[in-house]
Amino acid sequence: MQLYCKGQARVLHPQRAIASSSSGIRKSCNGIARTTVLHPQRKVLLHRAAVLQYHNLIYAIKGKIFKSD
Repeated sequence: MQLYCKGQARVLHPQRAIASSSSGIRKSCNGIARTTVLHPQRKVLLHRAAVLQYHNLIYAIKGKIFKSD
């Protein structure tokens, strides 16, 4: 399952929360509270804390995420 983020960055490692921005610079995404997250199946915006409870994955950073099977 691949996750695509239309925005600033996408999550590479779901547990360590290391993201790669569009410029290729890696930064830590842990602790970012002001994020827009999207439920990968229901396409519903959720709070980041709620998404952490969903299969222990972090899905979004400043943008919409599109699930691809």
